[in-house]
Amino acid sequence: MNNANLYSSSNSLQKTDAKYVIDNYFENIKWLSNGGDISLDIGCGDGEITSELLLNNMPNTHGMIIGTDISCEMIKHATIAHQNTKLQFRQLDISTKMLPKQFSGKFDHVFSFYCLHWIQDQRQAYQNIYDLLKPKGDVLVTYLASNPLFSIYESISKLGKWQSYMQDYDKYISPFQKSLYPEKELKQILKNIGFEVELCKRETRTFVYEDLITWRKSVKAVNPFIERIPESKRDEYIDEYLEEIIKRDLISENNNQIQINTPYELLVVYAQKRM
Repeated sequence: MNNANLYSSSNSLQKTDAKYVIDNYFENIKWLSNGGDISLDIGCGDGEITSELLLNNMPNTHGMIIGTDISCEMIKHATIAHQNTKLQFRQLDISTKMLPKQFSGKFDHVFSFYCLHWIQDQRQAYQNIYDLLKPKGDVLVTYLASNPLFSIYESISKLGKWQSYMQDYDKYISPFQKSLYPEKELKQILKNIGFEVELCKRETRTFVYEDLITWRKSVKAVNPFIERIPESKRDEYIDEYLEEIIKRDLISENNNQIQINTPYELLVVYAQKRM
């Protein structure tokens, strides 16, 4: 997941849902009346969502937004590709137990799109977000509660030929994948930390990959195991992946073109830090 150029051309699902959340929930953000807001975007990836969606939808009086990602390759790409006087990019692991002091209590708003499902310790991630915020600061995030691809990871990991590359597959599955009520679990975590939770909901959505070429590029861009597999075996791995898709009846045809239908559940959170 470190190939920024590939990710940038194959992240249509992530951009679609980021736009959906911004279009429907951005009005909740409590912008400072005198402007100069400082914002943080967690898991900015290639920087496109931070620059094109977040920054472009903020008030003209907004100050600075800092995009962060655990991948130094993504940060390098974003810094070069998205230059703006109101935009910076920095490396940050939101699951760390040692939050950088220069970030603590510095932000009026924290955003995150399609990142937090990679974090198994949800309480630590949200404690860090709480500590990043100024008093009365707010957070708007969205990420996967569940997705068929996570169960596919589990299935493929049990096949002998791929087992050695996927021994830690459970680290790359949403912590809410098997939860019946993920929104309730998450809301309790937020309240225990001290957030005032205004919104914590689960939405059922479906994304359609219009052809197999687009789908295969997306798998290569976001699959966390692909870089471990020898390049000569990667197409075979993706073929096995496709077989699992077929078993789950996620294939359809439109104008003689095979499509991949991906139903999933999305978590959307808006909360504020107390005084």
